[in-house]
Amino acid sequence: MYSKMIIMITLLFFTANLAGQSMDRQKRFDEFKEKLELTEEQIEQFKILYKENADKKNKSDLEDPRRDRKEIAEIDKKIRNILTPQQYEKYIEIIISRAVEKQLTVIEIKVGLNNQQLNSVREIVLDGLKELRMIKNETSRGQERLQQVRVVYQKMDSQILVILEADQKDKYEIYKEERRQRFRGRDSF
Repeated sequence: MYSKMIIMITLLFFTANLAGQSMDRQKRFDEFKEKLELTEEQIEQFKILYKENADKKNKSDLEDPRRDRKEIAEIDKKIRNILTPQQYEKYIEIIISRAVEKQLTVIEIKVGLNNQQLNSVREIVLDGLKELRMIKNETSRGQERLQQVRVVYQKMDSQILVILEADQKDKYEIYKEERRQRFRGRDSF
């Protein structure tokens, strides 16, 4: 489950700019150069990877708008080969943080959160992600790991519901169902 999340976030990183939903490419490279302390060679490798991916995406959109899991895993593998292990961990933190902020914005709008609620939800989600990372690093596999992941998500949901007003709870449930439906549409995962 965690590796699927990483693969999805990697896909979001490489396709967001194509959809006009992210900062421009140069700003992204500048941010990565600074935060990951990238060498010029690494930056060039990222630019090449991005261009290859953009070309493939433009071609594949005509055939199949969904990405193949194998292709996404290949992108992640190439990123791992470009970065050092420490840089890769920072990279994952950056893209997870971006994905969290993007989802928080969606929740804020759809549910109608105020600033205090938004900050509380942010803390709940970030704490949940820490727990998910610990589960990933444990030795459990298969159904046991899946059950642990479900428990974390249920815990996050119950904590979020506590801070919502009655009308917001209904909106939150609608948001969760819409999100579930979107992810079910990506049946390759």
